[in-house]
Amino acid sequence: MKKEIELKFETDLAGEEYKLENNVFQLPLISTPEKLNQLLNKLLSFERPKKFSFLINNTKLTTSLEEYINSNLLTTEQAVTIYYILDMNQPEKSNTIKEDEWIRCIENLQKMKYNPKKSENYCVGLFNGEISFYSGESNNKIYNLKQNSPVNEDTLIMLNDIKFFRINNENENHILIKVCKNSNNIYDIFNVDINNQSNTLLFSEEKADNEYYNNIALNPFNYNMFSLSGTENDTGVLKIFKLPEDMDLNETKNKTNKKKRKIESSILKPELVFDNLHKNLCSNSIFLDNEYIVTGGDDYTLNIYNIVKKNLFMTYNTNYKNVSSMIRVTNKSFLVGYIDGTIKYYDVNINKAVNIFKDPNSTYGYISDISMSNDKDNHPMTFVTSSYDSNLRLWDIRGGRLPLYKINTEETEKNYAAKFSGKNNILSGGDGSSINIFQY
Repeated sequence: MKKEIELKFETDLAGEEYKLENNVFQLPLISTPEKLNQLLNKLLSFERPKKFSFLINNTKLTTSLEEYINSNLLTTEQAVTIYYILDMNQPEKSNTIKEDEWIRCIENLQKMKYNPKKSENYCVGLFNGEISFYSGESNNKIYNLKQNSPVNEDTLIMLNDIKFFRINNENENHILIKVCKNSNNIYDIFNVDINNQSNTLLFSEEKADNEYYNNIALNPFNYNMFSLSGTENDTGVLKIFKLPEDMDLNETKNKTNKKKRKIESSILKPELVFDNLHKNLCSNSIFLDNEYIVTGGDDYTLNIYNIVKKNLFMTYNTNYKNVSSMIRVTNKSFLVGYIDGTIKYYDVNINKAVNIFKDPNSTYGYISDISMSNDKDNHPMTFVTSSYDSNLRLWDIRGGRLPLYKINTEETEKNYAAKFSGKNNILSGGDGSSINIFQY
């Protein structure tokens, strides 16, 4: 066997400072990631050394090149392409905030344009339907939105999902939508004024006995458009809505202060309805762009619908796995989490999963949430997952079928939510009734 190997270095990191003039090198097979780091820092001439990770065939290099070549049965006769990405530090817990109820979901209250240097305010949805708003700087609670639907002995309100449409930059109002299980309404949409610690119910609609909605999706290209996915008459249904573009939040608030509005007069009618799209339940949906929306259900399928032509565009068979979570990556790709702990990366140009991720050591890996890193310059393809085995996991879409890091959340047995937040935070929550804050 040769003592050297030809390596071709490639990267998708933004910025000319990460580009090599010559990217092909003959290197000793005994080279380790540490040695490759030294070489790359020297070639790129950084004032302060940066730490990189190296990927070969979608697998992170953790051994010498020789060990990797031997264990993966590669040849040294041809050049090997090696991708370099900025390494992420092992996340460490920096704070824990106790709530009075299990945590169902976490959302950032960010502006339309992400600022990686600024901590984001965030909110935490509790299982009992209440929503707590927190400062990203101090992690102090700012405001609590109480459950508005009446509760009786026969009704247990349980929050399923919350999302934010947009932010009015002048008065810091937030337009929030939430869906709850066993509530009287299909959805509730609020104008939340955090500074004045007040809220106004803008829209709501009573639901029938055969309706249940599990998930909210926002259109990233039209912040007034959203979808609700769930079940109606025991089959999967997807409804797409639009907020009125001329809606004046301040005017609406003044009107509601003068006279309590009737709920019937503030119903939003769906612009488009897809029914019978999944058996029993449409559990998740995500917009890819203004034309396509992806749905997942309890019938082992993923469907892509054209919302302009109003027809089914493509179907993926999930090999007898039910979808538990989804997130958009680009307008052509998305990640899907499954109830067995598998995560798959799909490209709509290819009629199968492009990459598959799974931790073989996971005991109960139900993927309850997926969040993409907001830092598109340094970690553009990194994502975090929460699961039902007390752990969060960090992955890189380009970097392997195994997690980069595993984070144990200790007192929480089941994690229901995980979110990248601010410049270097990961937030999580679950049945431990704690918001766990990790820094990397």
